[in-house]
Amino acid sequence: MISAPPTEPRAGWPAGWQLFCHAGELGLTPVSRQVCGRPLVGFRTEAGKVAVLDARCVHMGSDLALGDVVGDTIRCPFHHWRFDACGRCVANPATEEIPPFARQAAYRTAEKHGLILVSRNASFPVPFFPDTGESELHAARAFSFRLNCPWHMVGGNAVDVQHFLAAHDRKLLEAPSVEFPDHWSHRTIGRFRIAGSSFRDRLTRLVAGDTVEMEITDWAGTLIFVRARFRRTTSYGLVAIQAIDDCHTRISVIVSVQSSRTWLGRTIFDPLNAAVRRHFIHRFLSADVDRSQGTDFNPLTALEADSLMADYLNWLGSLSEQYDHDNPATTQHVSVTQEPPPLSQEA
Repeated sequence: MISAPPTEPRAGWPAGWQLFCHAGELGLTPVSRQVCGRPLVGFRTEAGKVAVLDARCVHMGSDLALGDVVGDTIRCPFHHWRFDACGRCVANPATEEIPPFARQAAYRTAEKHGLILVSRNASFPVPFFPDTGESELHAARAFSFRLNCPWHMVGGNAVDVQHFLAAHDRKLLEAPSVEFPDHWSHRTIGRFRIAGSSFRDRLTRLVAGDTVEMEITDWAGTLIFVRARFRRTTSYGLVAIQAIDDCHTRISVIVSVQSSRTWLGRTIFDPLNAAVRRHFIHRFLSADVDRSQGTDFNPLTALEADSLMADYLNWLGSLSEQYDHDNPATTQHVSVTQEPPPLSQEA
């Protein structure tokens, strides 16, 4: 058995940035999502600013997602109260004096990597792959999965090296290394041999090589950057996580490849290359989706072989404890224009 049970993340909001929706989904029509058990509404103002608010109107609880965008505000469908991107009521047809309670809880937002990300109070800017710029990669179209398991099991699955052989025919060649590039990030590096006999594995060995080094950098459990280094090529995967509620999670995956140096390569080869990698990784992760349904970490049944996941959950729980996970409606309203503090020089 493991020597000590992990401190699992407390119920409530994760400490970092999490998925709200894809950037292309957000226009002048409001978008509704459930995040951490709360209905939220996202919209893009006519000026192009992104906002995410509590979806239930503070007046009588009507769903703002059924309203419309008017200028830089969202208008409630029930009484036409209008709220700006910071959640302030700026127009009320019933009275000239806006009552003090007329505010929606507002959430910090960021539009990065083709995603709309949301946070209550992330203490770090939206990250990317280490030592790699977005212009260096060509991204394929994103794909998504819905999982019947808690959000922290997604990152936990990434450090659960036991399942790589059972689910993916990847044999661990040596003990994985774990490091913390930053207070908010956890990195696992492991080397695997591609041991499967499927057509995809045989083709992977032929084209890319028979071993792969997996570098998984996890930021606060909700943004995960995976770099798979084969002998002859490298694949990149960004996994953005949305905690729907305590038992359900949505993930969005963006697969990328290194951009070619020539115009012809960037125009023809890169899109094809990215599409093929996307197909392979979609099939690779599909095996995890089916197996993860209904799973969660149980310290009473954990073995020494589960210690990597226990340590990961301990780290994730330590981040979670730094936040007040009370009802977000009671928290201080945060301007969506507020920028997070920069990373420390030691990061």
